[in-house]
Amino acid sequence: DSKNNMTHIIQNSKLLIFDHMGTTILETLSLNKPTVIFIDFNIYKFRDSFLDILEELQDCNILHNSPISAANHINSISNDIDSWWYSESTQSIRNKFVDKYAKSDKNWDDKLISLFEGL
Repeated sequence: DSKNNMTHIIQNSKLLIFDHMGTTILETLSLNKPTVIFIDFNIYKFRDSFLDILEELQDCNILHNSPISAANHINSISNDIDSWWYSESTQSIRNKFVDKYAKSDKNWDDKLISLFEGL
């Protein structure tokens, strides 16, 4: 929708669905917006150190290895997305992922300055 910016679209969506790994996934997970991702694991190659969190994202149905798996999950939660998304297990894994790969801070500029001053 060219009339809306991405932030507006994210904030006003009940569920966000992605078919690739990109920055917007980091943003939606950081903003705690219900997110479903499906990717072809034969196309994407990940570092070994990233595989454990990918498996956890699959376990809580945020990440799927096919569009059919993602669609089946979406159909199963369509009447109550929040029960899935705000469940303890899903939020725990989302938080773990965000803390390591998408952490944000309102005082990011102060922390960055402090980091550079410490070098």
